[in-house]
Amino acid sequence: MSLITPLTGKLKLTFVKANDLPRKQLLGKQDPYVRVHFGDKKVKSKVHENGDKNPEWGDQVSINCNDYGERMIKFMVKNDNLGRDDDIALIRIPIFALLSHQGEEREYPLFKSEKNKKRCGRITLKAELEGKGGLPSNDTQSVWGIQEATFGNDDVQINVKGYLDVRATVSNGTIHFKSDQPLSEFFGFDPLNGHDKALKIKYSKGGVVNQLEVRENHSNTTLEFVSVYSFGMCKARGRNSFLPSGKGKSRGRNR
Repeated sequence: MSLITPLTGKLKLTFVKANDLPRKQLLGKQDPYVRVHFGDKKVKSKVHENGDKNPEWGDQVSINCNDYGERMIKFMVKNDNLGRDDDIALIRIPIFALLSHQGEEREYPLFKSEKNKKRCGRITLKAELEGKGGLPSNDTQSVWGIQEATFGNDDVQINVKGYLDVRATVSNGTIHFKSDQPLSEFFGFDPLNGHDKALKIKYSKGGVVNQLEVRENHSNTTLEFVSVYSFGMCKARGRNSFLPSGKGKSRGRNR
């Protein structure tokens, strides 16, 4: 069962700027622009003439989505060069990386190719979805005391708090991370292919705040949560209350 739903609505992308781009034009200053591939949907920014290595676009485009299940989006910075446009740099990431920070300007690394090895500057982007779909919402209070949960690394971070909350509900408060299943397979997307990544989670249980990190490739790991409503009933009922299984002790274990 997939907890990720197709996008429906208007996806608004803002191209803010790029910095420290490599030079692809021998004479004069290059004229960078951004081309976006989101599945079979393609859009591009305006050209910053003579933007060279540090272009600023301040440009916004929209993509209409109707039950659209594509998860990966690619941004390619190119040089407008008399019909023979040069490839400057690119990044390919899950759309959820952008939608985890809706309305915020976020900086991402650029690379020479989709192998994500050689860095080629940075790009600043902003995204908003006027509609629905994607990962489960992170805006509601967690049923299982999950305060923070991000999957990724220093370059690309995806908020998976809502995803884990729903996953815990489906599995009665217990989430298993199996050693033979990388996190990218568990979640169904890879924040940045070819780079180290981890799940960092902060949650409360029995009045104790716990923090745990699970790497992309990990040993068998089990997270056991207790519903915040269960502890609420314990506190309200006083001596007539009950304690759920585990008696309030926090347990997040690696095997």
